[in-house]
Amino acid sequence: MNKDPRKEEKVDRFAVQYEQTAVTLARQFILSASEEEVLLDCSSGLITGENGEQLLPIHSRLAMPWSAARRLIDLLNQVVGQEDLRGHNSSNDKNALANDASEESPRTAKLPRMESING
Repeated sequence: MNKDPRKEEKVDRFAVQYEQTAVTLARQFILSASEEEVLLDCSSGLITGENGEQLLPIHSRLAMPWSAARRLIDLLNQVVGQEDLRGHNSSNDKNALANDASEESPRTAKLPRMESING
């Protein structure tokens, strides 16, 4: 079904200005939510602390209202879907997540299952 181009939503044009141009890799995420917002904590990955304990250093924290979280989900699905069409092989990622997310596994995604220390 073709859309009538006259009925498409008008998009305001704007320029993007970055406050920072540095990029930090995020491979691990922690999500938490309240009634008002979703909080996304980002980390480059696990490190070993001085006492040998596994630590997940958080380098960035993003808070967003639920409406922004839904838009982010839509955008991520769109980009990942385009990569799947281009032949990006994500089967290894999917298999690793499926294996790690089982109830018996002490890991979630690729991280050890963690208990909250905030109670």
